[in-house]
Amino acid sequence: MSGAGDWLPKKQNRTFDAVASASEMMRVDEVTAEIVEKVRGLMGI
Repeated sequence: MSGAGDWLPKKQNRTFDAVASASEMMRVDEVTAEIVEKVRGLMGI
């Protein structure tokens, strides 16, 4: 079980990008597309 899906790393005065998501088996294709688009945006592609 992956939990509630609201966990994010503690920043502790740091800045970084992270993708955190609980499993959503009913929406796998949709969630995957969202994550890929976020990664592409971060990479500038």
